[in-house]
Amino acid sequence: MTYTLLLIFALELFGVYALSSLENYLMEDVKASLHNQVDLLSNLAERYFSPHPDDEGLKQLIDEFSTVVGRDLYLMDRQGVVVAASPGQEQSVGRRIVQQEIVTALQGNAGDSVRYDPDLGQRLYCYAEPVYSSGNVAGLVYASSSLDLVDTTMRQMRRILFAGTALTLLLSAVLGLSLSTTITRPLKKITRQAESMKDGDFSQNIDIHSADEIGRLAETFNDLAQQLQRSWAEVIQEKDKVEGILTNLSDGLLVFDHSGEVMHINSTACSWFGVNKEEILAQGTVEDFPQLESEQSIIYLEEELGLVLRQKRLPFLQEGKKQGTIVVLSDVTEQQRLNNMRQEFVANVSHELRTPLTSMKTYLEALQDHPEEDERVRQRFLTVLSAETDRMVRMVEDLLILSKNEKGQGNFGLVSMTEVIDDVVKGVEVQISNKGLNLELEVPDQLPPIIGDRDQIHRLLVNIVNNAISYTVEGEISISAISLHNYVEVTVKDTGIGIPSRDLTRIFERFYRVDKARSRKAGGTGLGLSIAKQIAEAHGGSINISSQEGKGTEVSIPLPMASQEGYFDLAKGVEKDD
Repeated sequence: MTYTLLLIFALELFGVYALSSLENYLMEDVKASLHNQVDLLSNLAERYFSPHPDDEGLKQLIDEFSTVVGRDLYLMDRQGVVVAASPGQEQSVGRRIVQQEIVTALQGNAGDSVRYDPDLGQRLYCYAEPVYSSGNVAGLVYASSSLDLVDTTMRQMRRILFAGTALTLLLSAVLGLSLSTTITRPLKKITRQAESMKDGDFSQNIDIHSADEIGRLAETFNDLAQQLQRSWAEVIQEKDKVEGILTNLSDGLLVFDHSGEVMHINSTACSWFGVNKEEILAQGTVEDFPQLESEQSIIYLEEELGLVLRQKRLPFLQEGKKQGTIVVLSDVTEQQRLNNMRQEFVANVSHELRTPLTSMKTYLEALQDHPEEDERVRQRFLTVLSAETDRMVRMVEDLLILSKNEKGQGNFGLVSMTEVIDDVVKGVEVQISNKGLNLELEVPDQLPPIIGDRDQIHRLLVNIVNNAISYTVEGEISISAISLHNYVEVTVKDTGIGIPSRDLTRIFERFYRVDKARSRKAGGTGLGLSIAKQIAEAHGGSINISSQEGKGTEVSIPLPMASQEGYFDLAKGVEKDD
């Protein structure tokens, strides 16, 4: 638009100047021609005004001269009265003509003017020049010339100039549109590419092949897009890497800004606190996590489930300035449980050892203080000391067995469950008979073998059967075995005192006793069931206990059969050991 306005202004300025120059040139030509003719007529008419105007001579002169020049001519005396006029203007003879140029000529100076003649409908150029006689103004010559040719020429020039201007504007518009399209098309492509880049799309390429500035700009823009795409891909890759690390991090991670709003939270923390990640990131604050406000190093969540977290706070820095706080939460539940178990284990071992040691010390002090004591009493004291010593030995042996099992030590091979059960039964028959209990057996002659340590399997069954014997006052003890679903399941059932339901979840804990007085009296260490469970799990099995207080207990022990692959694996292991 600005280009068009400038072009129109330039063309108008040129047109005005050209028309003005042409009009001045044509007017000067008309004036020069008329001045020469009037000057010649003035010289010729001078002799007809001396000493008085010769009307006939002047009329004859003007008739002859008008025929040559073809203009309206008037000869006037010094009063401005027409003395003679060119043919066709005879009605003006004898009349006074008063015009500015005539007054000027009567004063001795030539005068001219341009005026419009309404009768002819055109402009006229009028010129008056004095005629001298004896050095005085004797009259004047007055002539007029039509400017119709000049006006016609100027109108034609204006039409030509207007047409030329219109054509020039049209061509300029076409060329300008073509030029602007040539310029704006690639600029539009570059603009679209810039908008795509703003939206994160760097794959677009500007297809412009030219050696001008726009072409170089497009090439530079393409290079920039490629570099940004590579940089953006690296940023996305790093972001995904960090996001993946934070998402799969076993520790919980939360980031708060200065105002306490949540800037980041990973999936682990969301799971622990039971919150929705999108909602927390949208409008979550530190107030949604009251457990973190105390800034304690250890946090207890879900006390019923026993989830224990260690909290560590770090400053969140950006450009060396603290922008918030990073909270790292580590799950130390298992560590805490192990610490508690270790402390409880040490306390239990100390307690279990202190009881027999205290008893032994008492009896030893009694023997030392009364060496003359009756032999029967001394023998009874020594029997108690021997029993307490045996109990400590059994406890130490059980602890060694637990340690051995935890290390995964064992002599694994094919084990016949029928033979193991038979050996166990032979070992407890006398004990069962002495307590007046009945023993029922339901064991097939050929049970499928299992892969395991025979001594450990034997100890497992002995511990279970001994528990049944110890806590059964009357009734019977039954031992059965079946093969079902690739498992050999041994079941030991008694009609003893049973186990309270509140104690069922803890009976496998080390040194835990349902009836402590009865257990110690029976010589138990409180480790039998713990060892049994450990052995069963080490062989891929488990122990299931159901019991009713006052009615009895049933213990089932499913152990996986030896598969064909197991035979081959065992054979390779034996061959390797050899």
